Amino acid sequence: MTAEYGYVYCISNRSYYTSRINVGMTMRSPTDIVRELCTTGVPNPFKVEFAMKVLNPKQKEKTLHAILSQNHTTVSIYHGREFFHVSLEQVRTFFDLMDGERSV
Repeated sequence: MTAEYGYVYCISNRSYYTSRINVGMTMRSPTDIVRELCTTGVPNPFKVEFAMKVLNPKQKEKTLHAILSQNHTTVSIYHGREFFHVSLEQVRTFFDLMDGERSV
């Protein structure tokens, strides 16, 4: 099994409360993800708050979700993405613990 590089990202949407964010992963650019989420049913565009290019992004996303689920409420699911009720500063702290290259 070979290790893969991808992105772990944090996105928000001002239509939601400011403390509702999504943490996810993609093998493509995080900006591609926010473009796909901008549909006619969404009043405001999603924004990539920060992202990191990392090794094994699926595992890092899984670990981040486990941490966030233990300490914060999952508030909703939109297009298969879990949104957490947590501040951006708290999530940035977790991102800062990961090895990787900040991309946004």
